[in-house]
Amino acid sequence: MHIQISAQHFALNEALQSYIHNKLSAHVVKYMNCSTGCDVHFSRINHLFQCEIVVNSGIKITFVSRSSAEDIYESFDICLAKLDKQLIKQNSRLKDHHQQKVKIELEDTDLSLNLQNS
Repeated sequence: MHIQISAQHFALNEALQSYIHNKLSAHVVKYMNCSTGCDVHFSRINHLFQCEIVVNSGIKITFVSRSSAEDIYESFDICLAKLDKQLIKQNSRLKDHHQQKVKIELEDTDLSLNLQNS
């Protein structure tokens, strides 16, 4: 999975990039097996860091989440939590409607009726 990380008005360090890559790939692969790529964009406005995550799925659906916080890690974690909610909701919509039928085997029991004429 390809993850594009960018920042506006500041530079990202290696630790943050590896943190983003590890967390995002783990969460997206957990819920989707056909993701084509992710874009993570950070910007700084006054004292807040804004984070935007865009996930392009292979099923023509784009997931977008945005958040802002004073700490860049906190901003990313909030944004990732919002993305998780979207992925869980989409995953529950795509359940398999062709489930296998379960066969129930009955034990050998005597089902004969004893009729008496009186």
